[in-house]
Amino acid sequence: MPNRWLRDSILASRTLAELSDFAERLFFRLLVVSDDYGRFNSDPAILRSVCFPLLTDKIKSARIEKALNELIRSRIARFYLTEGKVIGELINFTRFQQPRAKKSKFPEPGHEFLRTFENIREQMRAIESQDDHSRASTDRYRDRSSDPNSDLDLVAKQFEEFYEAYPRRQAKEDAEAAWRKLNPNEQLFSRILADIRSRFRAIDVNFVPLPAKYLNGARWNDEIIANETRDETSIDISKRLMREAKEEDDAKNRGPQSGDNADRGLSGMETARGNSTALRRIY
Repeated sequence: MPNRWLRDSILASRTLAELSDFAERLFFRLLVVSDDYGRFNSDPAILRSVCFPLLTDKIKSARIEKALNELIRSRIARFYLTEGKVIGELINFTRFQQPRAKKSKFPEPGHEFLRTFENIREQMRAIESQDDHSRASTDRYRDRSSDPNSDLDLVAKQFEEFYEAYPRRQAKEDAEAAWRKLNPNEQLFSRILADIRSRFRAIDVNFVPLPAKYLNGARWNDEIIANETRDETSIDISKRLMREAKEEDDAKNRGPQSGDNADRGLSGMETARGNSTALRRIY
């Protein structure tokens, strides 16, 4: 995820102060998941899984829609229809953030914007009714289109969300084939997004498996092993000191000795043995 800049003046924003707690919470999470031009996929189900990956079982899509309506009324966000898709945009995003990408991930808006989320649903219904591969809007997950060229192909939409979130974006065709074979439902889709954000959060990208391997191996079911270091205990310290004393003893006894060197070696052996005996008592 790219870094975002926040100024302290945001704390005194009257516009944000008029939002409900959840709408304000969604706004700050949209700052993180939007592209470098403040645009994002406006599908409530996808926004829920992307913005709240650990709370998908508690937050309903209707609650997301209500919060989006607040952002529209407050003129914080706007939505527009382009290429058969409804895209969301944070209006003043580029005033405070410096785009790094040369081009947005989403098409540019026109001159017409949707006023409420009800308008968005009406537009989506109109699109679905004109498409041969449309699905019932009351259950978008019941009938999955397998046409990769369809704008309403839910599997393709989900895969793009997955691929964008996955830290190692290589072998895309293999990954999409694995995704279509898996054909996850909404619950599994949300679970996978939450898992990759948690599992690979602090792992070097070179040690992240290819996305196809992750999907084919159902790696979201694997245990996440935290890479944490523990402090030395008194037993660990005693074992380490004994090991160092033995290595020092071996080094002093290595090779032939004569004269004063032999006497010093003998004295060193006795001292080392005395130290080892004392350490054994401690242990």
